[in-house]
Amino acid sequence: MGTRSAAFSAKIRSLRELQTKISQTGLQSVNQTGPNQPGMDLSNSYRWFSTTLLSILRDVPKLPYQMIRNRDKDEERLSLFPNLDYKDLYDTLYDFIPDMQYVTNPDKCGKNLLILFASLLPFMDRTTIEDFPYNMTELIDVLPLELCEDAVDVLCDNLLPFILVSGDTEGRGNDYVPAMLQTVMYKAPQDTVIHRKLVECIMTYKVDVHIDLLHVIAYGPTSAKIPAVNLIFFYWPTLNPTPADRKDIVDRFQTSSSWAPPFCTNTNCEANEPVQARKMCLDHSIPLNQRSDFPPPALYCLDCADKVEQKRPKSESPIFEDLNVPISFIDTKCENKNCRSTEKMGVVTCLSSECTLYNSHRPIRYCEQCHRIRHNERRGTSNHVFQRNVPVPWEMESEDRKTCLSRTSLQVHVHVTDNV
Repeated sequence: MGTRSAAFSAKIRSLRELQTKISQTGLQSVNQTGPNQPGMDLSNSYRWFSTTLLSILRDVPKLPYQMIRNRDKDEERLSLFPNLDYKDLYDTLYDFIPDMQYVTNPDKCGKNLLILFASLLPFMDRTTIEDFPYNMTELIDVLPLELCEDAVDVLCDNLLPFILVSGDTEGRGNDYVPAMLQTVMYKAPQDTVIHRKLVECIMTYKVDVHIDLLHVIAYGPTSAKIPAVNLIFFYWPTLNPTPADRKDIVDRFQTSSSWAPPFCTNTNCEANEPVQARKMCLDHSIPLNQRSDFPPPALYCLDCADKVEQKRPKSESPIFEDLNVPISFIDTKCENKNCRSTEKMGVVTCLSSECTLYNSHRPIRYCEQCHRIRHNERRGTSNHVFQRNVPVPWEMESEDRKTCLSRTSLQVHVHVTDNV
């Protein structure tokens, strides 16, 4: 173990030296020939580290991706891994982010860096895990525009489902959501596909996302405000005062394509053509025994997930979670087919799989009565993640109330822009 640890640390030192060389040479030449520093060695180094980490992870027992969501299991989770300098590697990568601009092949190098960050997640301590959203925000800011979609895919598929934990009042990962949204919208203001994928991912794991969007609207640059305004009116349709306004915003989004669900990543999938993934696999060993070049979790179609489940003892805990499909429309009325309320106006949108199951894996709207019936301690569903209607300002906390003052100009933004 000592030899392995020493070799790993030596590789980190070599990586740090390579990054320092690129940074220094880039700073010297930035006023001469521009940022044109070689990046092939750097890209290969990132790839070596991600391959090494995934080979270590493949042989780890238990389910570290389930354990990440519970801070009480951090000590047990970290004890599963060999004693290597994972945090030093992470710090080395993070320190170089501002100087990524000096790399000549930022596309390939950036992709390998994104994969490496995703591979590092299960090896990190709690503080570092909670800093991931902010650090990824900084990385997105310096990556080429062409990699913005790749970065959002890594966030939505590999990182945020394990960092944004509903009900975790001690965590600070949620605090970085407005900055993350603002950076993506500012980086690619016209790309509604990645805007919607990111927002819907966050809505699945975090409550009160309207507050995060209001922060972007209140404090962000104009190019980020405009997409945020359209998104908040789309996902919270009761903000639109008339049916004509609601139709206007829906029509705007329907003229552009929504994000596409990922395809099944099972290399042994028997489908004749690519099939949409409907399940997320939390057992890291299953996909890593098939391919060791991309980090978990694996995303499986229904048939592949069923075949894996059939081979597992029924006494073992489930390893698959349902994935929601993209949102094409948010209704203003209750969507519960058994609703008996006389007041059908929707007050919450539930994104938890136990409820979306009744709506073809799409988020479902509930009226006040159905919301109280579906979400309570007796049914064990009070921990569901749902998005409430935006309250009136005087019912908000003081800081959120200040942010909500920006709503007075929302309609103006919506009617003067076509950027959706």
